[in-house]
Amino acid sequence: MDLDALSDREREVLGLALEGLSAREMAERLNLTEATICSHLARIYAKAGVSGRVELMARLRPNAPIDSTPASRPANPPE
Repeated sequence: MDLDALSDREREVLGLALEGLSAREMAERLNLTEATICSHLARIYAKAGVSGRVELMARLRPNAPIDSTPASRPANPPE
């Protein structure tokens, strides 16, 4: 992905997304509306050629492990 294609604000939003912040958390941190964050994310996805955040993360952080275990229950329940 060519980060030069992103605006300064899009790069800022991308950084927060890579930290794992939700759209609401990003909006609060940047003093923007959640709708504005969603618009920035949509433009980032389009420029990156991805369909969403999971695919974006996989593209930008290909060696990062993907944790598919729900946080609400342990990976290996006690017996």
